[in-house]
Amino acid sequence: MMEISMKKIYINNLYIKKGFTVIETLFVITLISIASTFIAINIKGIKNITNNMDSTLCDKSIINFINNGKQYCRTKSTGGRIYFSLRENSIIFYANAKTVDKYRLPRDFKFTYVNASRGELKINANGMTNDACTVIYKDRKGNFHEITICVGTAHVQIK
Repeated sequence: MMEISMKKIYINNLYIKKGFTVIETLFVITLISIASTFIAINIKGIKNITNNMDSTLCDKSIINFINNGKQYCRTKSTGGRIYFSLRENSIIFYANAKTVDKYRLPRDFKFTYVNASRGELKINANGMTNDACTVIYKDRKGNFHEITICVGTAHVQIK
């Protein structure tokens, strides 16, 4: 049974309305705005967390790379050199005129300063460095990270 009364439609005693009211539309727009705000905040937070994790990993990887180069020279009783390529944003370890290992900085990280002679750190057959060196790189957020290498003590640290 179907009745029509004052622009309201009833089918089998059920009320059926046509279209949306202004209040319903505003309510849906408000919910979508709140949800998109939370999503935008979370994306920014995720980018910050990713940058922090990548910069910590990069610090540890550079230190590990240098220490592995020293260990390689000690065990093989040979000299080597670690070359910091500012153009390629990478570190290359050479021993006996061969490339032994290479490390690339994470995406959008850049070396900004290396104060080693000709951009390389020399390692003798005992695994000791003859030069002090400071390496500075910039992360995605523009923060600078400094790693120093001490002479003779074989100590590498993050500042």
